Amino acid sequence: MNPCGFCSGGRHLPCTSFCSQVSDRRARAGMRMIREDHRPFYLLAVQEWTARMCPTTGEDNAASGHAKAAPLVCLPARHPLLFTWVEDPVGEVTKYYEQAIWHFKLDAILFFAANTFFAFGALWALQYMGFK
Repeated sequence: MNPCGFCSGGRHLPCTSFCSQVSDRRARAGMRMIREDHRPFYLLAVQEWTARMCPTTGEDNAASGHAKAAPLVCLPARHPLLFTWVEDPVGEVTKYYEQAIWHFKLDAILFFAANTFFAFGALWALQYMGFK
């Protein structure tokens, strides 16, 4: 089975564009997929793989074309664990953490600025209407 076909997660992209570190010899670990925008494509790939590798025959849900003495039972993948192949998983998680901290600081500053603007705007409007 082509690892890129499973790696691309139903996105029909070559390995170099979506799973770029799969052919890197220094890539040594897998990291659990945490990007929610890619999750539907990975789930689609799991469903497609399950449907292709486990065609059902009859009522026993046995995989066709395999050993006749002990047929394989195709189990549904209800909650698959999805991983990506990376060179430095700790570095990737650290990068996500640093981006989250940066976004939190930016959002806090923008909230403070907007809150200050609206508070002074409300104060000015109340003074303009004659409230003391």
